[in-house]
Amino acid sequence: MRILHISVSGLPDGRVERMGVLDKLLGHETFYAGPRINGFNIDRVFDDCFLLPHTLLAWFGFPMFYHRYKIRTEQLIKKVNPDIIHVHNLYSVMSVIDSGYPFVLNDHEFLSMQRRLDNRRERNINKKLQWYLQVLLWPKREQRVAQNAPVITVSKPIADYYKTLGTKSFVIPNYPTRFELSGAKFSEKVKPLTTIYLGNTFDNTVTYRDGTGLIEFYDNSKRSIRCIGKSTSDHPSFTGPVSHMELFTEMSKYHVGIIPWRKHLFHPYCCPNKAYSYAHCGLVVVVTPYLREVINSFKGRCRVMDTYDDLENILAELENDMDSTVAEGLENKEFATKNFILENYKDVIEEAYRNA
Repeated sequence: MRILHISVSGLPDGRVERMGVLDKLLGHETFYAGPRINGFNIDRVFDDCFLLPHTLLAWFGFPMFYHRYKIRTEQLIKKVNPDIIHVHNLYSVMSVIDSGYPFVLNDHEFLSMQRRLDNRRERNINKKLQWYLQVLLWPKREQRVAQNAPVITVSKPIADYYKTLGTKSFVIPNYPTRFELSGAKFSEKVKPLTTIYLGNTFDNTVTYRDGTGLIEFYDNSKRSIRCIGKSTSDHPSFTGPVSHMELFTEMSKYHVGIIPWRKHLFHPYCCPNKAYSYAHCGLVVVVTPYLREVINSFKGRCRVMDTYDDLENILAELENDMDSTVAEGLENKEFATKNFILENYKDVIEEAYRNA
């Protein structure tokens, strides 16, 4: 079959490229359309890529802007003539529905619930308008999707939501692929116990990822942390941007991978891929107790912290027996190699396509 992936985030996008890997594994021809093309091993994942420009006004359905985007999308679809369209977000799903081609929606963000549960209201006027439009439009688009196509998502609670709308839903978690891991280079561990967080500065722009106080905790406790990403400050804990394949090299130097997000109502729906990347890099994994999808997938192998006092106790235990800490990380890596691999879900994506 010919599978066309359409996204508004552009390549590189780990989720899009990983779905393309599953398509190639199943022997399909794969194509990509989006606003940016600059990913890892694109030529090995997609047979061809096409630029598809976009605007926020088009995404939100403002007639003149949406009409232009719809025409460009339909022209591109006719050029590729896919058997299935794999659309990766609610922003662009309406133009795909209007095309009349069979499709699946890959809703790995669940933006409608994110926005409804977003407890932050001190926004500038543009952000406030976007929030109201998403709260208004996204549930209606989900209902339209449910009338026309199956849905692939990252967690059981999101899949259960779509089932209540009357469509078939399939869970494919946010795991790395064996394909990308085969090109990863792993490092020797540094000497002192060091924690990492994979993500950018904790400025609370995404409320369910609120890590307020984490850097201060490490500064005050004199413990070591590396945050892999960019920061709005000059704090030395942040590495700056790191390319995708270099992430594995950088993360594997350390001992503890953390997801310190403060409690949020959206957490039961989350399946953050950083937890599984930590495991593949041989790290002890520490998460907050509200990330049930992560905790369940690790089957008792990850540590749980509710407060920074809990984190201090965990780190003190790990620091007191570094041999056991390294061994725990290696056990996580062995478990991840067998279980946290996206190729295990090739039959799931094939079933979703059969229902399109």
